[in-house]
Amino acid sequence: METDIQGRVPQEDRVSGRSMFGYNCNLELVGQFDNYGQGASWQMAWQDDCAYFDTNQATGAGTMVIDGSDSTAPVLAGQLTTPAMLYPHESLTANERRGLLAGVGFANNALDVYDVKSDCRKPQLMSSTAIYATARGHEGGFSRDGLTFYGTANSTGDGSVQVYDISDPTAPEGLLYWLPPEGGLAHGLSTSEDGTRGYFALSPQRFAVVDLSDVQSRKANPQIRIISTVLAYGGGQHTRSLRIGGAPFVLAVDEGVGPRPGIAALFDMSDDANPKLVSRLMLEVHTDDNALRYWSDNLGSNSTFGYNTHYCTEDDATNTTAIACSFFMSGIRVFDVRDPYHPREIAYYNPPARPGARVASSVGNGQCGNVDWATANSRFRADRGELWISTQCNGFQILKFTNDAWPFF
Repeated sequence: METDIQGRVPQEDRVSGRSMFGYNCNLELVGQFDNYGQGASWQMAWQDDCAYFDTNQATGAGTMVIDGSDSTAPVLAGQLTTPAMLYPHESLTANERRGLLAGVGFANNALDVYDVKSDCRKPQLMSSTAIYATARGHEGGFSRDGLTFYGTANSTGDGSVQVYDISDPTAPEGLLYWLPPEGGLAHGLSTSEDGTRGYFALSPQRFAVVDLSDVQSRKANPQIRIISTVLAYGGGQHTRSLRIGGAPFVLAVDEGVGPRPGIAALFDMSDDANPKLVSRLMLEVHTDDNALRYWSDNLGSNSTFGYNTHYCTEDDATNTTAIACSFFMSGIRVFDVRDPYHPREIAYYNPPARPGARVASSVGNGQCGNVDWATANSRFRADRGELWISTQCNGFQILKFTNDAWPFF
C-alpha cells in the first residue's frame, strides 16, 4: 500500500529504500520479463497471447516480442529490427481486428507493418515504407477497421499527420500529409467506430475533433476538416474514443506542460461541435492543495514528468467499464468509469524502484533512479482477470486483479 497521499512516492521512501519494494492495491505481480535487466521504453502493443514493447534506438535491440501465454513465465519470442521497429517510440500499436502491428520510426523515416495474426509470436514483415522526409515518427494509430494508419511527427519532426492506406499491408499508399492549423503539433489520436471522426491530441494544451470522411471513403485529394477544438488541461498526449453505457465519450490525456500536472479527462461527445467535460481521472497528488509536494518530489528525481499521466487504455472500447492509466512515478492506476461523471480508483500497481539499473529506455538518460517510470498503454485481459503492463525500469509485467476488483460481473 502507499505510505502517503494517493499517487505520491515521498522523498522519505526514496531515501530509506522503501520505494524499492513498490506499492500495490488489488493488483499483484504474477509474471515478468525484465529484458535481462534492461527494462523497456515508451510503448507496448499486443495481439492474442503476445505483447510487443520498444527499446531505445541506442541499444539496437529493436522491438521485443513477448510470449505471454504462461502468465507466470512470459518469455522473449523474438526481436524486430527493421527501420521503424528499431525505435518506434510512442507509435508502436496493433490492430487486433486485422492482426497488424505497425509503427513509424523515431529516427528513421519509415512505416513498418507486420502480420501478427497468423502467429503473434512470429511477426511477418509485410512492408517497410519510406515516409515524408520531414515527418520523423513520434506517435500514431490505426482506424478502428485497421485499413488506415495515421502517423504523427510532433517534436521529432514538423508536427504533421501522415495518413496511409494499408488496405494492402504489403503496399501502403500515402493518402494525405496534413499540418494542423495555428501551429499545433499533432501527437496521439483515435478515431470513431466508423472512422469518419478523428480525435487528435495537439500540443500545446488541446485536442481537435476532425472530420475524416474524405479519408475513410478514399475520396480523391482528401481533406481533414476541424469540427471543434477543446482546451485540455496540460500538454496534449493522446485520446481514446469509447462508449460508456452506450454513450460516446473521448478520453483526452495530457502529459503536462508548464506549472500544471498532466491528467486525463472524459468528454461527452454527444455533440461533436461541443464536447462536454464530465470528469477528470486524477489523483490526490495532482490537486492544487498538494502542488508543493508535487514539485518538491520532482527535484533531484529522474523524472521531469513527475506524477503526470501518459497513456490510458480502456477495457472495451464499445462497452467501457474500467480505464488503466500510466502515471510515470505514480505507476499504473485503474479507474471504475461505469459512472463517467464520478470515476473512482479501484486498483494500482507502482513497480519496485531499481536505482542504478541501466535500461533500454529514456528514463534518467538510460539509468533508473529511486522510482520507476510507467509510460505505456496497458492491456486488460478479462478472460484471465489480468492487466498487462510495461514500465521503463521493470520491463514487461503481468498483473492479476485481486479481491474481485475487476472484471465486473
